[in-house]
Amino acid sequence: MEFLTKFLKGVSLPPLSISFEDRKVVFVRKEGKAVKSYFVEELEEEVGKLKEGEWTINLSERSVLTISQRITKNLKKLDRAVILIPDFLTNVFVISFEHLPQKRSEIESVVRWRMEKQFPLKEDSVLRFHLFKKNKETKALVVSVSKPIIHQFISLMESIGIKTPFISIPVITMQNFIRNISSAKNGWIIVNRLPEGTSFFGFSISSAIIFRGKIGWLSKSEVVDEAISTMKWMEEKEGVKVDEIWIRDLSHERWDDLGKPFLTLSSLENKFRDIEILAPHLGIPEWVE
Repeated sequence: MEFLTKFLKGVSLPPLSISFEDRKVVFVRKEGKAVKSYFVEELEEEVGKLKEGEWTINLSERSVLTISQRITKNLKKLDRAVILIPDFLTNVFVISFEHLPQKRSEIESVVRWRMEKQFPLKEDSVLRFHLFKKNKETKALVVSVSKPIIHQFISLMESIGIKTPFISIPVITMQNFIRNISSAKNGWIIVNRLPEGTSFFGFSISSAIIFRGKIGWLSKSEVVDEAISTMKWMEEKEGVKVDEIWIRDLSHERWDDLGKPFLTLSSLENKFRDIEILAPHLGIPEWVE
């Protein structure tokens, strides 16, 4: 199992990807970059549950059985899958460094130390990071998640006959998709809105800039306010002009009344059917370099 970890070029990822998004489980089968088939299973309960400050997987035996039956019926010959877990089950930060050591192990120690200054990590936390060069500094996109959460998803998948070689989160894989369709010349923000939490991910052409996560349901006006606040921070603190703010929302809220720089994935429907559902899956590459 790997979490946000690089594969060697040429090592293929499975053609099946499964994303858990609140009460939805999305199954997508690809050939290369083309989606061959997909289906969505609606669950009776939320995937994650916050209890006494800790996230746990909240799937009943009935939901697990339903997922298993859908896989058996529609995906008989597939036994490996990329898994996307909800953004809000992880902790994500973008940290700036003027200098870093050369060795990967030493870099990880420095990154962990800096992250723990912002957010205390538990001993069972899995930490992964990716480095971006921005002018004279280096930015680290750092993601941590508790081992029990990872193991719960792995055990769930193994119980229905699916091995999990690669785990990520939708807002990061969706960045790969947005980068390929965006016309932004400077920077953009991705907003991933779910009932249990909303993520705001800011990027420049060359680097991750900021990640903000808000737990719980945000109203439309709150999402807009948080997005504008993130945009102003990027422009004032990092000197990155935000050309586009992309909103992904699986609810039935309408966003087409917003002017620039707001854009919605649903506005791409003529080109990509059900893009709100498929965007994170389309951002999963054939391999990770």
